[in-house]
Amino acid sequence: MSKGKLKLLFIENDAKRRAAYKKRKKGLLNKVSELTTLCGINACTIIYSKFDSEPDVWPSTLAAQQVISQFKHLPEMMKERKMLNQEAYLRERITKLKEQLNKQLSENHEKDLVELMFKCLLIDKRELDKLLNGDAKKKVILDIDEAQSNPGCGILVIATTDVTHSSTQDSLEMDPADVALSSTRPTGITML
Repeated sequence: MSKGKLKLLFIENDAKRRAAYKKRKKGLLNKVSELTTLCGINACTIIYSKFDSEPDVWPSTLAAQQVISQFKHLPEMMKERKMLNQEAYLRERITKLKEQLNKQLSENHEKDLVELMFKCLLIDKRELDKLLNGDAKKKVILDIDEAQSNPGCGILVIATTDVTHSSTQDSLEMDPADVALSSTRPTGITML
């Protein structure tokens, strides 16, 4: 049974800190040993601690010196290829988080549009009266009645356009994709 997510905080109690150090050091050395065996690579670890008088070196001091020497003789480009300092790591992390945020915002926007479209499908004639007035209202009511009696007709879209600060209503029978491509710039769209 797992203990849950561990909080990475400094352990105040000296005895607990020493026990955690010994346990995790053993685990780290075991992982490096497995890595070198399974992948056939050269690796070493050097661990300095206030709990030990001398540093712990794995697999041996001579082997560690050879690995460090091999690394020092690599060209600068090869050495720094996968190295990250704190600033580079944070920039990479911020970029990934921004991408995730943009993706989530896009998904949320899409869901909001779908929800709005479903709400618009549920609009009744009383709410429509509030949106429209006069002759446009009569034409839209007729179009609604026709659309309800003829299920084969398209989706009825009421686009409210704003032209030079005067509001006009147009009743259009078209596909939602055509509304987005139309030359009028609707300030409000209601779909029935």
